[in-house]
Amino acid sequence: MKNKKAFTLVELLVVISIIALLLSILMPSLNKARESAKKIVCASGIHGTMVAFATYSISYKDYLPYSGRPFPYMGMLDFANLLVSQGLDCRKIHCPSDPYKPGSVAYWWKNNPTFSRPMDARDHIARKVPVGVTPEVPYSYYYNVKMYVDYDSRSGDIVWASMKQWKLSDVKYPSRLIPYTCFDPTWGGRHSPKGKTSKLNDISKGGHQAGFFDGRAVFVPFTKITDRSPIGQAAYGGVRNLDYTKNGIRGIDVK
Repeated sequence: MKNKKAFTLVELLVVISIIALLLSILMPSLNKARESAKKIVCASGIHGTMVAFATYSISYKDYLPYSGRPFPYMGMLDFANLLVSQGLDCRKIHCPSDPYKPGSVAYWWKNNPTFSRPMDARDHIARKVPVGVTPEVPYSYYYNVKMYVDYDSRSGDIVWASMKQWKLSDVKYPSRLIPYTCFDPTWGGRHSPKGKTSKLNDISKGGHQAGFFDGRAVFVPFTKITDRSPIGQAAYGGVRNLDYTKNGIRGIDVK
């Protein structure tokens, strides 16, 4: 009986080297494709919420959602509770790139000195938790503060203590104002729980996964974001922070 010819050590090493070479060529492309797919899914989630915002304003005589509760309640929790009536599925307010469980918003909440605890039912409007989610919500998205507070007409800075319910018609630049963004740190946004102050001035990479009132949901690089209002530009992360849009809801975020 003839012995079967086995691979020599040299032949095995050649095969392994070829496989390693192919992987080194393909992996960057695969990673880019994966990230592109995640951005598409993220943008789809943002778009769905922006549609709910639009239908809400139609149902409520042009008014935008408003609970009367300040940051962080309105921007992190209440907007979703208010939009459920417009068909928003709160289970979809989650970015596939979000590294935190159940989501970046809950992670921020639990690690913020103001709370230092997980979210629970008492944090929701009238203790009412949206259908499909737990009290510690899986949200990755955030409704910016400028959308429910007034602003100083002289300096352009938002006034945190002056809550206000705006109308959709108050938005002067619907294609350039960003009301709603992905809170997930993956894209490099200001609200990254692991963000380091020393890196806040580096805007060469990253940007905002953003929703617009004209219906778009797109990625906007930091380099395309306008300078913030005086206070925001000086102390709160500059273009990484979309709360501090100069002239608030009547301002411009995208150059």
